[in-house]
Amino acid sequence: MKKIQLISLLLFAINISNAQTIFVKSSNAINGDGTSWSLACNNLQDAISQATSTNEIWVSQGTYYPSKDTTGSASPTDNRLKTFFINKNIKLYGGFLGTETMLSAANPAANATILSGDIGTISNNQDNIYHVIWLSSASGIGNINNTCILNGFTITKGYGDTFINGALPNNQGGAIYFNAVGATKTMSPRIENCIFSENNARQGGALYFNSMGNAVAPVFEKCVFKNNNAIGNTPATPNGQGGAIHFSTRTLTRNEPIFNSCIFLENRGGGAGAIYNILYSGISMPSFNSCYFIKNTANSGGVMYNCSNGPTEINKPLLINCGFSENVGNNIGGCIYNIANQGETSSTLINCTFSKNTSANGPTMYNTKTASAFCNPIIKNSIIWNVSTEQNEISNNNSSTTTISNSIISDGIIDGTITPSTGNTYNNSKEANPMYWNINDLDGIDNIMHTVDDGLNVQQGSPVINMGDNSVINSGLNKIAKLNGQLAITKDITGVTDRIVDGVVDIGAFEFVAAIPLPLKLIAFSAEKLPDGIHLNWQTADEINVQSFEIERSIDAKKFEKIGYVLAKNNSESQFYTFIDSQKVVESELLYYRLKMIDMDLSFQYSKIINLKIERINSFYVFPNPVKETLKVADNEMLNFNYNTIEIINLNGNTIKGLTINSNGLDVGRLPFGIYFLKLENGKLLRFIKE
Repeated sequence: MKKIQLISLLLFAINISNAQTIFVKSSNAINGDGTSWSLACNNLQDAISQATSTNEIWVSQGTYYPSKDTTGSASPTDNRLKTFFINKNIKLYGGFLGTETMLSAANPAANATILSGDIGTISNNQDNIYHVIWLSSASGIGNINNTCILNGFTITKGYGDTFINGALPNNQGGAIYFNAVGATKTMSPRIENCIFSENNARQGGALYFNSMGNAVAPVFEKCVFKNNNAIGNTPATPNGQGGAIHFSTRTLTRNEPIFNSCIFLENRGGGAGAIYNILYSGISMPSFNSCYFIKNTANSGGVMYNCSNGPTEINKPLLINCGFSENVGNNIGGCIYNIANQGETSSTLINCTFSKNTSANGPTMYNTKTASAFCNPIIKNSIIWNVSTEQNEISNNNSSTTTISNSIISDGIIDGTITPSTGNTYNNSKEANPMYWNINDLDGIDNIMHTVDDGLNVQQGSPVINMGDNSVINSGLNKIAKLNGQLAITKDITGVTDRIVDGVVDIGAFEFVAAIPLPLKLIAFSAEKLPDGIHLNWQTADEINVQSFEIERSIDAKKFEKIGYVLAKNNSESQFYTFIDSQKVVESELLYYRLKMIDMDLSFQYSKIINLKIERINSFYVFPNPVKETLKVADNEMLNFNYNTIEIINLNGNTIKGLTINSNGLDVGRLPFGIYFLKLENGKLLRFIKE
């Protein structure tokens, strides 16, 4: 039996070595050789172990659990030591349904690919694994560089605690432990389109960087860190360091991670709700571009805690195009806490936006230092408008100072925004209401962050428009811009809008673009899945000189493609339109749609973005839709239907009475034009349009 197993493993290794792509599918009954989806291996660690730098590992939707520890043992003395062990530069991609032939077809939003640490009793954290992933470039192991890619995974339920067998490092980095130990070792992977959720550890709830190597420069692109906790010694009230991330920089290491278009949401800790950045030796310069920090909580530094502990050490985080809202520092630093015990800790904030952050001392920032150290943060082209607090926005302690230029800084209630008021530098800054679009609806009408309708964008007439300093975004920022192959920051927080419009940069995270009103009113726009495809319905009024409507579709709400067009009717009365997207879609796929409304002079305006999750088709549907005379109801097998058990309801919720039932269906010919709902006996509503 052992000989057969050995031969199988050898064949598996040979096939993988010759394959460019290794396929992994948890639902496969047998562990295949990975050369196709039908022959996919079902053990992710096997694929990782056999892969080389020339391979791509494609992983289909489903939940995967670690099977071995860092020594390769499938039966460690402590089962919680199991982890996905990566010690080389390989490429892992999740988000596949399990039939795709192109990498670009992966869709993590629709095909959740989950790496889980919940190996024991469900909902009992204390028997979960310590680290879902162990990524190592330690002595005797090759460097981890930017050819190591992790893309499209949800990493969850790691639990690094101090309560059961809690020795270091098993209480650090619940999702990923980055082990960079060695004088010449690097740790610079690319982590893209990943979600880190519900991970816990004493330090670094999701990620912990043990940085004793040469260069630590990972890149995080479009990742979400949600509900991770640095539990410390009290899991119910987390009091550890770094709810989401803990950077511990030592031994002359250069710590230069880059975070681009990431979201940090509802992470908790004692020191730093999201990012704990402590420097003992070397240089720490983390960079954040176009990131959101929302509802993170800590005692010190609701979002970020930065500290330097050596006489020549430099800790200088850079944040640009970032938005901060509803973060809480219970004691000090609602968003950022800077402390220089030795050396220098001075964060730089450029084109950032703050709203509704709170703390007893410094809702935006708290700065402190010892007599021989330096703590002099810089804020440029930014908006600080924390209308939910009466505290001074920035608190400087022990002769720390803050330099502010081309910014709005006020809490909207009192004039004293920095305490103490001496020693600070102001340049072209003022107190004024920035006129946020809607600070109570951060993701806007489309419910998607990083789009132009986000609540922290500003309205027409805002004083922030064309108030910034262009030179600020064109110098000293190459580290972030390099991520996109640029020499300067060219886009705002949306990643779509140019960072400079009308010649002068706006202040804050968004660049305002005035919408050109079209000669029509878009009253409604919706989508529904029917047997013949996805029906897109919209209603307009007051159409004058309108040429057409282009229908655009997307799988990520960022990149849209044109899928059709409809000519405008150009009538001042209310008009109804329908377009059927007949493309083949799969259950649970998430699609986004918008209308490009084009005028006769070719000017245009986009509608709001709507989305539709493809679920199982409703048993019943109405047809035709839109309808002029007779409305019919059927299920997917066209069975007879009892029309006496239905109601017709208008948009005001009123029941329409007196409709005639005939042998063909329901006579709605006398209904006024508009949108109605047919209510079934089981309470389900079927929407239809009366033409």
